Amino acid sequence: MGFDAADFAYTFPMKKHPPDRKYPPGLEWSLFRKIPLLTLTGFLVIGALALVARIWPWAGDAKSIADLIQRLDFALIGAGIFHLTVMFTLAIGCVVVLIMKGPRYSADSYPVSDSERPKS
Repeated sequence: MGFDAADFAYTFPMKKHPPDRKYPPGLEWSLFRKIPLLTLTGFLVIGALALVARIWPWAGDAKSIADLIQRLDFALIGAGIFHLTVMFTLAIGCVVVLIMKGPRYSADSYPVSDSERPKS
């Protein structure tokens, strides 16, 4: 009396329909492929701005220049967090569109006792 692996295999609870329509890859794929480059470019621009702020020959006393650079750093940190949030949201949107363009699935129907149809 042995165990059969098929007895314990997981079956996906929904049925996959045959592909009735093929959707061409659209803007979501081109954006999805560019997200790492866009993220890196955005952070490099933000880092370059922080570097330029330290190299720039500011006029004024040392304390006011330090305060200005600190405020600029806080603004650039906020811009970096915002940029990362935008890229993450863009990636989620691309994945949602990819899933929506995928194959259709339907769950098994079962009778509901409180359904709107009259009993026959």
